[in-house]
Amino acid sequence: MKILKFNEKFYNPVIEGIKVATTRNRHKDLSAGDNIKLIFTNIDSLDGKLSLFAIVESVEKINYCDITSMHAESEGHRDVDSFKNSLKEFYPSLRYDSELYYIKFKLKEI
Repeated sequence: MKILKFNEKFYNPVIEGIKVATTRNRHKDLSAGDNIKLIFTNIDSLDGKLSLFAIVESVEKINYCDITSMHAESEGHRDVDSFKNSLKEFYPSLRYDSELYYIKFKLKEI
């Protein structure tokens, strides 16, 4: 099973349905319909990992300059600027034309 890792701070937003997508700077070899495991860890420690299971709904290649409010809202942000600032925290070298991968997912019912 393919894995996507997240900082533990995203666990509650994912569970609550506020965050239903992730944007990454590398292709994760994912396609619509893939079953994935979402692993939530503290960045400084792998202890106490939390995990959830999901299905990939879509994978979209986008440029940083083309991020829309739809992308921002599905990531749990109120607007494009706050989302772009958040992305720069994770990927400081992002440029106007940087390619990103927007991965939309849906949690599996347990």
